Amino acid sequence: MTNSEIKMEAKELVRGNRGVFILGLLIIGALSSLSTLPYIGYVGSIIDLILSGPLMLGMASVALVVATGGKAKAEELFSGFKNFVTAFVAGLLQSIYLALWALLIIPIFIKPFSYALTFYILRDNPEMSGNEAITRSREMMDGNKWKLFCLHFSFIGWYLLGILTLGILYFWLMPYVKTAEARFYLDVKERYEEYYGEEKVEKSNKCPICGTVNEAGNKYCEKCGEELGAKEEVVAEKTTITCPTCGTENEAESKYCSHCGEELKK
Repeated sequence: MTNSEIKMEAKELVRGNRGVFILGLLIIGALSSLSTLPYIGYVGSIIDLILSGPLMLGMASVALVVATGGKAKAEELFSGFKNFVTAFVAGLLQSIYLALWALLIIPIFIKPFSYALTFYILRDNPEMSGNEAITRSREMMDGNKWKLFCLHFSFIGWYLLGILTLGILYFWLMPYVKTAEARFYLDVKERYEEYYGEEKVEKSNKCPICGTVNEAGNKYCEKCGEELGAKEEVVAEKTTITCPTCGTENEAESKYCSHCGEELKK
């Protein structure tokens, strides 16, 4: 899907859903401004740090609801608090990683695009840890960072107009941008899952217990220690039965071979 197609779809989908986005933007903006207030600046910064992750997860949830043709509700904004710890850790780690990359100057302009899908991934995979979502985002954005940059850059004219309107235009613009970003994520996710489909996951040693995808050649899961491959063999034995005459694989319930008619002994 091209960026033009993504923007066209987002423009249609966001209609009637801007209100929830605007509410989220107001809440996030209010939290960010706490650090600038006298007397409570440090406390405000801590509050912003603690709550920004769950709120960003909530915004990602709203954007995905809209991007898939749904009607976003206000409570969706606060859905990130259901996975509070993971969202907080994801936001904190992102800030730390970006601060470290900033020391190298040039990568700081690239890395935000590497981490851009983190909260969308967490919304779709709440069982993941914050760092796992960041890692998955890096993997999915490999070869897609320039495309996302171009998508955001295509709104540059609207951003400049927003400055001239003292930010008022941003209340119209940002819901459009976030919906387009969510559509971008869905497109990248579809291509990523096609490449890492079940066949490739099996070749990469997917753990039958915890679902972790291990490197090919690993005998034990790097996360839970389960022996890899053992469970799949047991399942295969239970679901098929081999004909002793012609060697055809038949379903476990079969009494006679589907190829030669030989009686199957279980």
